Amino acid sequence: MAIKTIKKANEDEAQAHICSWCLQNGLIPVAVVNGINLNAAMSIFKENGLSLARLKAMNAKQIALLKKEGLHSGFPDLLIVGNTSSREKILFM
Repeated sequence: MAIKTIKKANEDEAQAHICSWCLQNGLIPVAVVNGINLNAAMSIFKENGLSLARLKAMNAKQIALLKKEGLHSGFPDLLIVGNTSSREKILFM
């Protein structure tokens, strides 16, 4: 199995690479949306004249809604499901 090194990848890029690898190897990646990435969104907000305070307020509102829908603090961003040796496995990242 070849392992590709990801240099200076942000979390989104790294997760996309992991999901791609999983799909190529018969595993099912399941992403869990858990809020706005503040670092990635900050530059977009600044470009459009919106404040960091507005971004944080939007993130807080989204997190509150997700918690009402059942999201728990500390829940992993990515679950990987697959079958190996006739036993189902679930990995958390």
